Amino acid sequence: MTVNISLFTAHHEYDPQLDIFKKYFCPIHVGSSISKFSLDIRKDNTYGKLSKFNSRYCELTALDEIIEGPFNGYIGLMHYRRIFISPKPIIKLRQDLKFKLNIFKKNIFNKKRNLERQINIKIKHKNKLEHECIKLNKYLKKNACNFDIITPEPIFYNGSTIRQKYARHHQVEHFDLFLRNLTDIYPEFLEYVKIYENSGYYFICNMFIMKNEFFSKYWNTLKTVLQKTEKQIDFLQLDTYQTRVLGFLAERFMSIFVLYAEKEMGARISCLPVASITMENSK
Repeated sequence: MTVNISLFTAHHEYDPQLDIFKKYFCPIHVGSSISKFSLDIRKDNTYGKLSKFNSRYCELTALDEIIEGPFNGYIGLMHYRRIFISPKPIIKLRQDLKFKLNIFKKNIFNKKRNLERQINIKIKHKNKLEHECIKLNKYLKKNACNFDIITPEPIFYNGSTIRQKYARHHQVEHFDLFLRNLTDIYPEFLEYVKIYENSGYYFICNMFIMKNEFFSKYWNTLKTVLQKTEKQIDFLQLDTYQTRVLGFLAERFMSIFVLYAEKEMGARISCLPVASITMENSK
């Protein structure tokens, strides 16, 4: 059976890997309505309505473009410097064992420090990037029938709640506001918000690959809650980095949605590692 998989990569300016991505994915220019650059790729304002708010929504403006245009099969979103790659079981095993060992040492010596597990993979050369793009497409075509949602390998925390971790880097009242709005509008998510708040993991980067019906549910829910939250935030009081708050909140929603989709929609969940592209001249 032929499976239609559309993998989009979000770009806000030219980068060295764009030419490679054109060969294997569907690059999309986010924030095109306010951009000084023309990238000669699909823009996020052809169908989408959020392009001019890219400073708040970040790569999410690509999702509004995608859902408003024709789509079917599987939809995926990656970034100009972060992409999914095929499974790396040895690297994952090594990181998991290191994380567990550090927790063991922490408990033995009664250390009060926070621990974090990430799977860090870097791509530094174009030939390696192209090789990984080819492997990813082959892997997905072979295995798409076995999943409904793919997320990044989660970040695991030990010694911090999700809320505490958010508070260290952002304004925690925005986090609380978003969750209140989510459960007010969609009370069916309340159970999964409670599970998430007591968990120690989340999925980074607003990256995913989803079957179209799950993507529709995900984005329509998220967009509705973000737009309500947006009206309640005073963006004039935020610096350039914190203005990206809607993108930060969306990252936290992914964990909640995955719990919901698995239990309520019967979604089959899988994870893939994410590689950071650090080639020379990459920004």
